[in-house]
Amino acid sequence: MHFILTSVSWLNVIDRSFRSFTPERIRNGIFRSKAELTAVINDYVRHHNENAITFVSIESAEQILEDASRAKATLMIR
Repeated sequence: MHFILTSVSWLNVIDRSFRSFTPERIRNGIFRSKAELTAVINDYVRHHNENAITFVSIESAEQILEDASRAKATLMIR
């Protein structure tokens, strides 16, 4: 078993990308083969990467470390 916090930023980004990708490209599509579905996914990723928006954190490193320490302390109490 592997435990991943739901507040992990990279996991949220991946989840959000799948939520936007599914209704846009997959839900109403008809795919006659796995290769066809793979091509649609690759096209979507390629288009997304060409039009990517850079993520910029608004918190300082000190604030992030403080939040992590507070979360760790909370989890250790339980």
